[in-house]
Amino acid sequence: MKKILPIVFLMFTIFLPAAAQELKDSYEGKIISEINVTTQRIYPSIVRNEFDLKEGDVFAKEKYEKACKDIHDLNVFKSVDFSIVEKEDGTLAINIDGKDSYFVFPFMMATGGASNAAAVMLMEQNLFKLGEFSMLMGFFSDLGYGVMSGFGNREGFISLGFSNMDSTQYYYPPNGSYGEARNAMAPLPNDFESYTLKENSVRLSVSRPLSELVSVSVGYRIVDVDYGGDFPLADDKGSHNAASISLTMSKDMPQAGGGLSSIGMVFGMGTSKLDDMFAKLDKINVGYLLSAGYDNGNKLFGADYYISKGRLNGGIGLEFRNRSMLIFRTDYQYIFDAPFADLIDSDELTGRGTYLRKFKGIKGVGAELSYVVRIFATKKGFAVFSPFIESATVWDRDTGKSKNMPGAGFGISYMFRSFPIPLGLKYTRNLDDGIYDVTFLFGGSF
Repeated sequence: MKKILPIVFLMFTIFLPAAAQELKDSYEGKIISEINVTTQRIYPSIVRNEFDLKEGDVFAKEKYEKACKDIHDLNVFKSVDFSIVEKEDGTLAINIDGKDSYFVFPFMMATGGASNAAAVMLMEQNLFKLGEFSMLMGFFSDLGYGVMSGFGNREGFISLGFSNMDSTQYYYPPNGSYGEARNAMAPLPNDFESYTLKENSVRLSVSRPLSELVSVSVGYRIVDVDYGGDFPLADDKGSHNAASISLTMSKDMPQAGGGLSSIGMVFGMGTSKLDDMFAKLDKINVGYLLSAGYDNGNKLFGADYYISKGRLNGGIGLEFRNRSMLIFRTDYQYIFDAPFADLIDSDELTGRGTYLRKFKGIKGVGAELSYVVRIFATKKGFAVFSPFIESATVWDRDTGKSKNMPGAGFGISYMFRSFPIPLGLKYTRNLDDGIYDVTFLFGGSF
């Protein structure tokens, strides 16, 4: 299900000159005695909290510009005016005047290719005056259906979801590959095995920033697995409940794509920074991502099997002055103990492609290199081309032998400035067996 429904498409990382007022050198080193905030809807205390400078702090230009950028990044303002007034006693008053709004919006998405999926969702932003974003989504695909919900803001996010998946799985013993689509096995000799996988799950996740760079996420899942057919490796029917925790350190890591986080621009929200999205950067920006996580399932969590899995992943990204991006990511997973259903899938280790077959193992490593470039940009919108190459290797539980799945492809999409939701396609080719997939993506309202 990981590659069936790409639900969230993140916005380009944006670096903004946050204040329109020219900053005087004489402000440097002076004490800030007042911070005044006026808004139309969002609680001023939310803006004040997000603004990194506080009353009593010493003014520093670099910190001020970063604080102003954080206000823009709330994505609720049509415009924000920042001004600094030097008072008679030599202290500074900072004034923030924001014109914000809210929306409640129905939305639909669809993908097509080897597997088809569609989703219908209801989203809102800033309805409760907290600068929040929330959504309720129902989805269905060739493999099953489910419901997801989420609520949060820059202080944290909580999500709850349910899914019911029922699919036929194919297994080819000579090379140990699996597939969810029969046509994915077609190039192989017709002696593969098949079985039915049924999985019902409820998943809860809570994430929260611990600092400007570090965030933590904890989760719990209730998973019931059942099989149909005679498949000797699938001997783990029952409960696979588990808890998870992960710690992430990230700074300015660029993301390839556009997103639902930008849907507010349809209603004028977040447009305080719209022009800067299309402007050249003053310098090359470097970002990074480091994350570590652990999953555990046992009788305490209601599981019938013992599950112990660890994972590490990281990445580095460059955003060039012309807004093109070069991104490298790597992922490592290791199973200390787990039944068949919880083995590592090779497609968990690849970030961009859609692969119709996969390998399972007790440990795995993956790497991805992608480049994102705007083919053209006009006042109405822009087109993005993103080639990538990646590879995943897993080690078989029984034989200990490694199995590699290399792939390459590209994505191409177009986004309107006034309606920043992508329309495009993605092509993936497995460089080992030559099987390819073309996935079409559409996002729109109804």
